[in-house]
Amino acid sequence: MPASDTALRQTLLEQVAHHCVQHGLTHAVISPGSRSAPLTAAFAANQNIQCQVVYDERSAGYIALGIAQQSGVPTVLICTSGTAALNYAPAVTEAFYQQVPLLILTADRPPEWIDQQDNQAIHQDRLYEPHLQASYSFPADIVHADARWHALRLLDEALARCTQPVPGPVHINVPLREPLYPAANEAAVASSWREADEGSRRQIQRLAARPGLAAESWESLLTQWQAARRKLVVAGLHRPDPSLQAALKALSQRGDVAVIADITANLFPMGTDLIHADALLGTQSETVLDALQPDLIISFGGPITSKYIKQFLRGAQSVAHWRVQPAGPAPDTYQNLTYVLPAEPASFFADLARRIPPAPSAAGYADAWRALEQETTES
Repeated sequence: MPASDTALRQTLLEQVAHHCVQHGLTHAVISPGSRSAPLTAAFAANQNIQCQVVYDERSAGYIALGIAQQSGVPTVLICTSGTAALNYAPAVTEAFYQQVPLLILTADRPPEWIDQQDNQAIHQDRLYEPHLQASYSFPADIVHADARWHALRLLDEALARCTQPVPGPVHINVPLREPLYPAANEAAVASSWREADEGSRRQIQRLAARPGLAAESWESLLTQWQAARRKLVVAGLHRPDPSLQAALKALSQRGDVAVIADITANLFPMGTDLIHADALLGTQSETVLDALQPDLIISFGGPITSKYIKQFLRGAQSVAHWRVQPAGPAPDTYQNLTYVLPAEPASFFADLARRIPPAPSAAGYADAWRALEQETTES
């Protein structure tokens, strides 16, 4: 590969970092290695990206997962070729099931060297499937302008798939030929290419869909709501969301609604309005548990870690169960799912609170939960 091609490839990788910034990405976690040095240099040179170096890939994956969990913005993960990339797999899998956005960039050997007993040359295309929202591979040769356009076009698509329609991890495999480092006197050549490429590039913007419910859907749901005397809202894994907390707090003031949450739901600032069901359900008799069974379950969020909550809900078979989620396949964790509602939880619960009539004065479903919770805490 001529040295000038190396310089131009480095310019492309700098454009990759620049486009990540344009899409709002500001954090990169880098596990350095020789093959990934061009990627590392490109991201480190961008002053708008906060780079964190973590040598152990497994740890790096979880650090990136935590950053993305808290920010709600994709975090970039960068590593070298070969088995190093496999060490990201546990964190990538967690991100897939928790719907946390990650952009994983793995450096790779050129494709013709796979299965030729070259060092750290493994099959890296689609490495993390099926635990991905999408998987892409950059062209190995980027001298032609169409190849560079294609690489950045794939990047645009990858960045969109990190958050739409469901947040999660996206992988781009980046094959890099030697020499890996451009000569210092090639900057002028690369600069002219950068100007030509940027002049012809347009950022592709995708407007986020806002799933909502039609009026006729609300009519059916409100009929079910009115028929149910005991409503149970179940919160699974979720990132902190003040608007969601406010909507649930409003619902929890009703005597006919109990709100329980897994420890991963990030709803505990709700205080006494939230019922801590795990310890409560693990200490009650079958008679008491039967008395707590709901007529209507409304669930949202990710997995429930509490064994007792899952066992209790799987025992509720003669119920309506609404699953609130904006997109993606709906899990039937409790084997009683009846409705899938394509909506953001915060907006759904706020809308629900506005539409439903006041609770009957005699309703005491939430009080029954709170009384048992107090007994459990004091015992």
